[in-house]
Amino acid sequence: HVAAGQATIVLIRRAFAVRESRRDAPTHLAALVLPLLALVADESHCLRRVDALAQIDTLVETVPTNYRPFITRTETLVQPLLCHVDPVVASTAASILAGLTRSKGTEDAWNELLRTALGSMRDLVNIALGGVEETVVGSGQDTLSSFPAFSFPDVPTFCTLAHRYRILAGLCRILLTGRFSVAVAIPIPEILDHVRRVLALTPVLRARSNPRERSLSLLEVESILPLLHQYALDVVDALVTGTHALMIPHCR
Repeated sequence: HVAAGQATIVLIRRAFAVRESRRDAPTHLAALVLPLLALVADESHCLRRVDALAQIDTLVETVPTNYRPFITRTETLVQPLLCHVDPVVASTAASILAGLTRSKGTEDAWNELLRTALGSMRDLVNIALGGVEETVVGSGQDTLSSFPAFSFPDVPTFCTLAHRYRILAGLCRILLTGRFSVAVAIPIPEILDHVRRVLALTPVLRARSNPRERSLSLLEVESILPLLHQYALDVVDALVTGTHALMIPHCR
């Protein structure tokens, strides 16, 4: 089944690599996309959904302009999958959403998705700090306060918070390092301020010498901090890769 899915992806890439196929793409796409979206909507077949997402991702990457008639329907189905527990499903959903900004081809589309991803990362950090803010040194204020966030159907637990943060950081990475057809304004100071906030989350207990006095919530925060640090630094790495010399004024 997996081999068949991979073979379909190869066929899609090769088919639309031919100039005539690209010219006729609008005619063929509906027959390809609509059944794939139906599979994505069907939660009863996990493997089929994973294959369908991968094939949609390939179509968006291969013929981004011709995919425009299916953008709204795809976003509606794929966006909630960013918080899916399966990392393959969630990361493929992130890749599709990033690809759809190329289909739209506007600076506003790119900026909106990046800011929404960053705003959602801010909210996850706020959730992690809930109830333990007073014991955290250097938590500071997040300058992403004006950024929007995704409307996820649930509030993540500590078991899923770091996973969701990783997916959103990966979405930022794709946007910051990927190709885009128009110039975009990257919110470098806001991204760096958020990363500084995450890296400064070093819990200090009022009675550190007595481990028994550590609260459960604080222990949970400490357990996911290394992961949040790693994923935040991944965003900085993508920022440097995507902006090059533009980062020089922010290197102090």
